[in-house]
Amino acid sequence: PADRESELLKKIKAVIPPSVRRRQKQLYTRFQEETLTPKEYEELLLLNHLLEEKSAERIIHLGELAKLRGVPVQQVAAEFKTVTGHAPA
Repeated sequence: PADRESELLKKIKAVIPPSVRRRQKQLYTRFQEETLTPKEYEELLLLNHLLEEKSAERIIHLGELAKLRGVPVQQVAAEFKTVTGHAPA
């Protein structure tokens, strides 16, 4: 169990580089302004997919850790809210 908890902690704490998040925000702003090129639109779709996938994986890992610890997932999520950079901006 200790090894599994350590593995889950590492996965939960993994963050998406700020440069990726910045680029997604830039592209999304241009999308809203309707100034996005077709190539940039494809990039935005890929970045959105990546961010959604990583968020879903993180939620799964938080659930596994909560189950391992025998506590509510909300308790575990609160523990990592600001540590991981996944807190709302």
